[in-house]
Amino acid sequence: MVDQVLGKHMIRIDRDVASFTDADACKAIARETREIMDFWQYDSNGWAPTDVSEILGKSKLEWQSSLSEALRIWLSGESEGELILGWANLGALVEGLLKLFLCVYLHDYRKAERVWTGNGQLKTPDGEILYNVQKFFAD
Repeated sequence: MVDQVLGKHMIRIDRDVASFTDADACKAIARETREIMDFWQYDSNGWAPTDVSEILGKSKLEWQSSLSEALRIWLSGESEGELILGWANLGALVEGLLKLFLCVYLHDYRKAERVWTGNGQLKTPDGEILYNVQKFFAD
């Protein structure tokens, strides 16, 4: 395990993920997601420009932590419906992390012409739907 300090938060990165059980993977995802979200929501001042910190402070990043904690629920799923919900849970986590990335790099994101509407309004990354986020990364 490697420890990295980000502000006052310690992020533990497990390097030997090949030996993880499914439960271990869920715990690691939950722990690391919570630490990352806590940092960007509460302690990003000084690490990110003021406008980025304001967006992140309003972005309900705690929902990402909650979604990551819920992953363990799907380990004991017995129906196709539960499997579908598990995949939806995982998809929401990926979407949220992509949006976080775009918010953190907001100034670079603003340079892309495709993020502006026809009337000159910025499509903020935290408000975009998954399809538009995927399209942004694909272009």
